Amino acid sequence: MQLFMLRRFALLLALQPLVLGLILLSRRLWPEAGALLGASILVALFVELFCSLKTREPGVKSLSPVTLNALETFKAAARPVRRRNVDEESLSLVDSEKKTRSRGSMASVLEMMSITLAVIPSSTRVRGPVPLRECIVPTPP
Repeated sequence: MQLFMLRRFALLLALQPLVLGLILLSRRLWPEAGALLGASILVALFVELFCSLKTREPGVKSLSPVTLNALETFKAAARPVRRRNVDEESLSLVDSEKKTRSRGSMASVLEMMSITLAVIPSSTRVRGPVPLRECIVPTPP
């Protein structure tokens, strides 16, 4: 939170010399305008660099050996396993290697389609007003 406030305050602080530098630049006062614009840019760059260095995450090299071993084990387990037994029915028209794409059997595709198409849509007919009981209002004598 403090770095967020520092960043916003510094950019606000850099805004004043920036505007004044642009005004002086329009009046053709080159040295003063250059100094103010340079100071503005320097403050903004310094604070952004400082905040980015302070919020930088440590890399993988900073992990302990036990954690590195666990990470390598996870990476090895997370790699996709190639299917070796591929029958002709499970291949579609396009694959990354052989211009064919793997998918389930035709029966499973048909089953997914029947499940998807079996969803009944909600009723869209408009219902009329709800009838009320007839109320007999006594007439005054």
